[in-house]
Amino acid sequence: MKKIFTPIQIGPMTLKNRIVAAPSVTYNASYTGEVTERQVEMYRDRAIGGFGFIQVEAATIRDDGKAFPCFLAADHPKYLPGLSK
Repeated sequence: MKKIFTPIQIGPMTLKNRIVAAPSVTYNASYTGEVTERQVEMYRDRAIGGFGFIQVEAATIRDDGKAFPCFLAADHPKYLPGLSK
């Protein structure tokens, strides 16, 4: 059990531990798909909480690919500033 708290090398990336936050639908994006401060805070809190690796939620890469309202979007350069946060 102690091994879960030890660092691990994955390719060029070293994780501080082996605890992973799996992706999940949060409905925290804006109605039009932009990253919101609520999302940024949620992922920041997970990082502060100790996860070694955090997978973010699904994002549409096509304007007609939104599965539900508040679905994260990555189908236009206008979304890059929020996604970069």
